[in-house]
Amino acid sequence: MVHLVCSWRAILGQEVVRGEHHLRGVPVRPLKNFNGCPIAATVKHPSSVVHDFSKGPVVVPLKVILRNRMLESPVEFQVQFDSKAAFDLIGTKLHTLNLEPSGEVTLALEALVQRAGVYDLQALELIVKHEKQEVTYQLSQQWLVSVKNGSPQQ
Repeated sequence: MVHLVCSWRAILGQEVVRGEHHLRGVPVRPLKNFNGCPIAATVKHPSSVVHDFSKGPVVVPLKVILRNRMLESPVEFQVQFDSKAAFDLIGTKLHTLNLEPSGEVTLALEALVQRAGVYDLQALELIVKHEKQEVTYQLSQQWLVSVKNGSPQQ
């Protein structure tokens, strides 16, 4: 694991804004053996949605990208949806996958949200098969989306 500090600046008219992002515990990709979860997960989704809830619930699309961090070993695993989430997942709630070394797969999912609020769309867990055992990993990221009631602007 490594720790990174990313410094940045943005010019907004006459004003210069500076900041830093601190990334702690960034995993370095191993060849074969790994002490943590061998699958890295990232997501693409809208950060905010405006929807008229008088017409029913809103569907929030998300694409989950899963990558095998191992450079020389395939990984067999399952992706399972946590049924205690504050929203419903449309479609398959359990995926069984096998990724080759450094391989990746994208899962196109949809979250069905019933009311306005802020939702953490990260409701997945990974069940990795390792040496005839299954190890469950909870992802630590938050995939937040702000859902507001109103008419979307055309």
